[in-house]
Amino acid sequence: MAYKRKAASPVSDINVTPMADVMLVLLIIFMVVTPMLQKTFSVDMVKAENPRTMSDADKEDAVVIAVSRDGKVYLQS
Repeated sequence: MAYKRKAASPVSDINVTPMADVMLVLLIIFMVVTPMLQKTFSVDMVKAENPRTMSDADKEDAVVIAVSRDGKVYLQS
Protein backbone atom coordinates (compact mmCIF):
# COMPACT_ATOMS: atom_id res chain seq x y z
CA MET A 1 0.00 0.00 0.00
CA ALA A 2 1.45 3.31 -1.04
CA TYR A 3 1.27 6.26 1.29
CA LYS A 4 0.98 9.75 -0.05
CA ARG A 5 3.19 12.37 1.51
CA LYS A 6 1.51 15.53 2.64
CA ALA A 7 2.68 18.64 0.92
CA ALA A 8 4.69 20.82 3.26
CA SER A 9 2.60 23.76 4.39
CA PRO A 10 4.27 27.15 4.38
CA VAL A 11 5.46 28.47 7.72
CA SER A 12 3.11 31.28 8.70
CA ASP A 13 4.94 32.33 11.87
CA ILE A 14 6.93 35.54 11.70
CA ASN A 15 10.04 35.72 13.82
CA VAL A 16 9.94 39.13 15.51
CA THR A 17 13.15 38.72 17.50
CA PRO A 18 15.39 40.40 14.87
CA MET A 19 12.93 43.28 14.59
CA ALA A 20 12.93 43.74 18.37
CA ASP A 21 16.75 43.73 18.35
CA VAL A 22 16.86 46.42 15.67
CA MET A 23 14.29 48.54 17.53
CA LEU A 24 16.28 48.35 20.76
CA VAL A 25 19.49 49.32 18.97
CA LEU A 26 17.75 52.29 17.33
CA LEU A 27 16.29 53.35 20.67
CA ILE A 28 19.73 53.27 22.30
CA ILE A 29 21.26 55.23 19.40
CA PHE A 30 18.58 57.93 19.65
CA MET A 31 18.98 58.13 23.43
CA VAL A 32 22.73 58.64 23.07
CA VAL A 33 22.63 61.09 20.14
CA THR A 34 19.74 63.31 21.28
CA PRO A 35 21.60 65.07 24.14
CA MET A 36 24.42 65.89 21.72
CA LEU A 37 22.03 67.67 19.35
CA GLN A 38 20.88 70.26 21.86
CA LYS A 39 22.72 73.48 21.10
CA THR A 40 23.07 75.90 23.97
CA PHE A 41 25.02 79.03 24.65
CA SER A 42 26.02 80.73 27.85
CA VAL A 43 24.75 84.14 28.87
CA ASP A 44 26.23 86.41 31.52
CA MET A 45 23.34 87.71 33.60
CA VAL A 46 23.28 91.40 34.44
CA LYS A 47 22.91 92.36 38.10
CA ALA A 48 19.96 94.71 38.67
CA GLU A 49 20.31 97.39 41.32
CA ASN A 50 16.59 98.02 41.90
CA PRO A 51 14.69 94.98 40.63
CA ARG A 52 10.91 95.14 40.19
CA THR A 53 8.61 92.17 40.12
CA MET A 54 6.51 91.92 36.99
CA SER A 55 3.37 89.92 37.62
CA ASP A 56 2.49 89.84 33.90
CA ALA A 57 5.84 88.31 32.93
CA ASP A 58 4.62 84.77 33.61
CA LYS A 59 1.79 84.98 31.08
CA GLU A 60 1.62 82.58 28.14
CA ASP A 61 2.07 85.41 25.63
CA ALA A 62 5.38 86.60 27.11
CA VAL A 63 8.32 86.88 24.70
CA VAL A 64 11.83 85.90 25.73
CA ILE A 65 14.67 87.69 23.93
CA ALA A 66 18.25 86.46 24.17
CA VAL A 67 21.34 88.09 22.66
CA SER A 68 24.50 86.04 22.26
CA ARG A 69 28.03 87.42 22.56
CA ASP A 70 28.44 87.56 18.80
CA GLY A 71 25.30 89.71 18.46
CA LYS A 72 22.79 87.10 17.31
CA VAL A 73 19.29 87.67 18.64
CA TYR A 74 17.08 84.72 19.60
CA LEU A 75 13.33 85.05 20.17
CA GLN A 76 11.26 82.53 22.07
CA SER A 77 7.56 83.01 22.62
